[in-house]
Amino acid sequence: MGSRGTAALPMSFNVIHIFMKWKNDREVYESIGRFCVDFEQVCRSMEACIRTILHGKGLTNTAIQEILLSSYTADPLRALLHSLIGQTVVKGKTEEEKICSKIFGQLQELINHRNDLINSKWYVIGMEDGKEKEVLGLGVKLHANKKGVATKNFKLKKAELDEFIKQCREVNIMISLLTRCVMGVRNIRECFKVQ
Repeated sequence: MGSRGTAALPMSFNVIHIFMKWKNDREVYESIGRFCVDFEQVCRSMEACIRTILHGKGLTNTAIQEILLSSYTADPLRALLHSLIGQTVVKGKTEEEKICSKIFGQLQELINHRNDLINSKWYVIGMEDGKEKEVLGLGVKLHANKKGVATKNFKLKKAELDEFIKQCREVNIMISLLTRCVMGVRNIRECFKVQ
């Protein structure tokens, strides 16, 4: 990796490397910001679907719904929505259970990507390399498990970040379709197919 920009990091850190060709440093932050905004739209869609279920089951007071959901972050929203969909829409239908497992598996992957990106400590350093500027981003995400240190190491490229943004939009559409199923407008098999 050379000595460019890494001397200030303690050697004990496991480092996440990002090597991307960008026009300027601002593009790095704009892409991360775009991902964050699209991810929050997924969370709002989960909330809307949950609220639709609660309303359909008799909890029509929106203030109470907001109080119940106010402290939920992405993963608790996912878990609650999965349970509510299982109880109200799927109810033991094998094909629908498979479809929902795939949808909520994709949602879990997206949440994991978001957590890795947002909870890392980032150092974005721009370096001139000929005519293009190479942006080196170093991210550190410390982690521990029962065995001790388990810091995550991965590489993230511009194409991967663009793919995460695309996944946000696709998952958002899936949740919107699930909401239609909750409302009785469509059924799960019309909206989704297991591959």
